[in-house]
Amino acid sequence: MEKLINFFKNNWQQKTISFVIALIIWLFLWNSLTDTTTLPNVPIRVINLPEDKTIVGIMPNGLLNRRVNLTLEGSKRVIDELEPGDIEVLVDASTFENDEQLLTITRKNLLSLNPAVNVSGSIDEVTYPEFIIKLSKIVTRKVPITVLPPKGTPPAGYEYLDIWPQKLTQILRGPEEQIESMAARGVILQLDFAEITKAELDRIKSSRENYHDDEVSFFIPNRFKKIPIPFRNNTLEEINDPEAQNLHIDFLRKEVLPLDRELPLRLFYPLETANLFNPKSLPLNTKETIGVKEGLTYIPLKLYLKDVSQLFIETVRDNLAITVVATEGKDELPWGLSVVAPHELENRYVAQLISQHVDGRSKEPRHSRKREDHLRARFRKFLQNLTLYSSPDKIFDLIATVENGEVVIKVQHISLDAAR
Repeated sequence: MEKLINFFKNNWQQKTISFVIALIIWLFLWNSLTDTTTLPNVPIRVINLPEDKTIVGIMPNGLLNRRVNLTLEGSKRVIDELEPGDIEVLVDASTFENDEQLLTITRKNLLSLNPAVNVSGSIDEVTYPEFIIKLSKIVTRKVPITVLPPKGTPPAGYEYLDIWPQKLTQILRGPEEQIESMAARGVILQLDFAEITKAELDRIKSSRENYHDDEVSFFIPNRFKKIPIPFRNNTLEEINDPEAQNLHIDFLRKEVLPLDRELPLRLFYPLETANLFNPKSLPLNTKETIGVKEGLTYIPLKLYLKDVSQLFIETVRDNLAITVVATEGKDELPWGLSVVAPHELENRYVAQLISQHVDGRSKEPRHSRKREDHLRARFRKFLQNLTLYSSPDKIFDLIATVENGEVVIKVQHISLDAAR
């Protein structure tokens, strides 16, 4: 022990100086050691963009949607500490000479995201693949949105009528090339019936423009009124068209509705065969199944309709009639349900809907040409669905035959299973 103490006491000044020099040499050698590493997918952040310029794929925080692989050479101590996610590339757009700029990355562009790692003075060389940043002019355009019928199947007990509005627009601001492309091809919005439950529809008492509760208007929640923006990594953006607040789907409750009218029955005699078939030569037998009121014949049965609305029934029921065609060479005469003055009825139906109360949630005008055309299409759809029922589960049918010089009418009831 005494020898060790004497060792440090003897010439201690020289020994201290030697130790310090050795330590300095060791530190110098340690810091002079270099190493190389490759960091994949390093983010690039652009600052100081001109107000009238942008970059396709840039985020609001300045990060690009593209990344770059960097190979770094520098202090082994720092290189060993670096991990993916520790740095990002900071690019100053105010230094760009052209709208298409070949990216130059030096250690001055490296920003450490890890406070424990100092890269600014520890990296000697940065190697990376060629990377071009293109500045685009910022423009604002209206992009058309086409609203398609929802996909899937409506909730049980309901039939899809239509969706309105069917055309919307989105005001977008962004890169000229991307905006013009979107404006040219438009955007599709298609909802899914799976997002709507029967319970939600059951809670709706009546539609916004029909006093009856068989037509149900389901207003689309804001969370579904969104479209993807391609140049923003398909981020969903809420539709900013004011008309979007009126976006709704109209449903029809599946109900069997009474006609509450006895339908007139008439024979139609074509002029081409009037010499053979006319009211005198081939009259209607009114002794069976046929009622007569003030000389007018009718079917004395309670009849029903399906797949139409109550308002539609109230509009057309006094203009419905069953027509049997007196023709030659037929064992059974053809017949059909006729609608008298359908165009007038269509006008009346549309006028009633337009004039009725508009629910407070809707800010759309009471009358517009597009809306009118939309309602006319609904009326014509109802016309196509006109099928008579003699009971909720039986389709009305009749057989018209010629017997003893008279047209005899016999009513049939066809079950729905048999009809299918």
